[in-house]
Amino acid sequence: MRDYYSILGLRTTAKDSEIKSAFRKLVLRYHPDKNDSPEAASLIVEINEAYEILGDPKKRTVYDQQISGQATFQPTQQRHRDPAYRKRAPNPNFKSKRQEMLEMMTSYHPITLLMSRVAFALFLFIALDFLLPSNTEQEVITKIAAVKTGRYQASNKKFFTNRGTGFEVTNEFSNQFTIGMPVEITYSSIVHVPIYLENKPSGIFLKVPTSIYGTFIFMPVILMITSALGSFYKRGIEFDFNIGITNCLLTIFSLLFLFIHKML
Repeated sequence: MRDYYSILGLRTTAKDSEIKSAFRKLVLRYHPDKNDSPEAASLIVEINEAYEILGDPKKRTVYDQQISGQATFQPTQQRHRDPAYRKRAPNPNFKSKRQEMLEMMTSYHPITLLMSRVAFALFLFIALDFLLPSNTEQEVITKIAAVKTGRYQASNKKFFTNRGTGFEVTNEFSNQFTIGMPVEITYSSIVHVPIYLENKPSGIFLKVPTSIYGTFIFMPVILMITSALGSFYKRGIEFDFNIGITNCLLTIFSLLFLFIHKML
């Protein structure tokens, strides 16, 4: 049985706060991002395993009983009836599924950390694109097409301008637009995402719905939170790995929504 107290450099009488403090110091010391030694990856797995036992009061109580020879239940060993039977020695290379999972997470941790940082960089790019001074361009509606929104709902209409910009409008406002009608469209500064459209003579002012700054505005907000957590909030290998995978998926969806106005 492994001596988890020795792994964390503690006495058996250590308090919960001391266990948590020792775990954090060792993780910072042997983290693959800060320690390039070949032993760091295996040591961090042992440190996580030790903290999993000693950091849980119930598991620690059972473990303390086992190392002191006071386990609550000691099954009696019976001799096997078959004289040819020999008890197999334990496999020294055996690893539990959790150990294998932690080793896998440790080996891929630099990649998942990079995913979180890329996601945070994408959020900053989107924020910059939205906050920089926007561009307003004069365009003319050249085409109108019906868009079916549902089996029992009236069709919306999609309008296209002479520059190829398309925007969908509900039936409530669609009658206010006609072919040849001039409109002013406000675009974001970098990606050129349409944000607002306006016709000053008729007083029409609408927000373009199908864009990352319209219907999908929630995506940059979620990306900001998860990418900041993955990049700056250190809570252990398992947390960093899971949130890194989440940030990878959010990055893909954010890029999709950033350019969705060009796909429709």
